[in-house]
Amino acid sequence: MAAVAAMGAVPTGPGVYAQPVADAIRINGLSVELIRLHGPGLAALIDHTRRHWQTTKTGPDTLRVGEWQILSRQSGSDSEVLQWRGEGTQQTALYSRLDRQQWVTARPQFAWRLPQACRWQQTLDSTQLQQRAVQGTAQCNGSISTIVRQLRSALETEGWQLSGDGEHYPMVWRQGRLQLQVVLTEAHAAADSRAVALVAVQTTGGLER
Repeated sequence: MAAVAAMGAVPTGPGVYAQPVADAIRINGLSVELIRLHGPGLAALIDHTRRHWQTTKTGPDTLRVGEWQILSRQSGSDSEVLQWRGEGTQQTALYSRLDRQQWVTARPQFAWRLPQACRWQQTLDSTQLQQRAVQGTAQCNGSISTIVRQLRSALETEGWQLSGDGEHYPMVWRQGRLQLQVVLTEAHAAADSRAVALVAVQTTGGLER
């Protein structure tokens, strides 16, 4: 098998094993292919992929985030990312591909209402090992204390129960088989305005819908 498969396919080669990370994953309604790569041939594959992507028209972008090294490129309608960490036999990698020309499906529905001062910016949902996770990032106008007060009022009205004192992040709420974790932080905004970034992760212990 070639060290790098055809465009739009998972990069693979001798001594490299590919394993799907999730049964299904979508970002803003777009399906994403996400594969975990490992094996003794991984270092050679990464090097070959880097050189191969450099020969394409747009070439790759490189980035380091924490212990992860990230290689990405735009090729035709595809957005591809190869990221890896570790050395030797401990090295692992993730490959993802998103087709930007696919039909956009509806964004995932959360089982709770976002405060009126907030607007979703990005959503991601996935299914793995019979557990569904829906994650969203929103920007809110106002102070953290105001958004927390609005959020708690809405969730308590809808029957969610808060775990712990609610003073530490993530705040964890539960309703039946659903669990919701929420983190709020101050967002960068103009000097004369206040903004809060809200990150929420809702998980379900089984496929209910």
